[in-house]
Amino acid sequence: MSTYAEAATPPEGVSAGKPKPVPEVEQTQDPHGSVQVVDEIADDAEKVVKDASDEFKKSHPKTEKDLQQLLGKIKTTLVDFAATVKEAASSAAVRSQEELKNPVVSSHVVAAGVGAAVVVASKTGKINNVFSLDQFTKNQRVGVIAGVIATVLIVDGLLTSKYYPKYKKN
Repeated sequence: MSTYAEAATPPEGVSAGKPKPVPEVEQTQDPHGSVQVVDEIADDAEKVVKDASDEFKKSHPKTEKDLQQLLGKIKTTLVDFAATVKEAASSAAVRSQEELKNPVVSSHVVAAGVGAAVVVASKTGKINNVFSLDQFTKNQRVGVIAGVIATVLIVDGLLTSKYYPKYKKN
């Protein structure tokens, strides 16, 4: 077993003395050395790109016009699509607002909210004691849950078919 002093000693070839001082860099405003080389390369690259762009425009004058026409068509199509989506969304919002005035639809919204809350609460374990199905086997639990859901759907269908047309506004 080694001691702390032995573990803290540097390996062979490594000096435990003071570190070498960091050389100081002279701060200037004028670029020199590698900065100057990078600036020159950037200027040369910019000139090459400009020359290539000018040469392409001379050799392909029609391409720019074609691209402008294509972009115009794309813009028109996107504007038309956006208008169609806006109109459909607006129509759906107005229709939903009208449908929610029907008490049958409103009760469906409330029932869906309560159902979602019951599912979330049961999954988090908040209401397991209230609706305990522990006395049933797994297959019996599935049957009980399926029966409750089927009963709710049948009653809902009957009530909806009877009362929805009565409150529907054309």
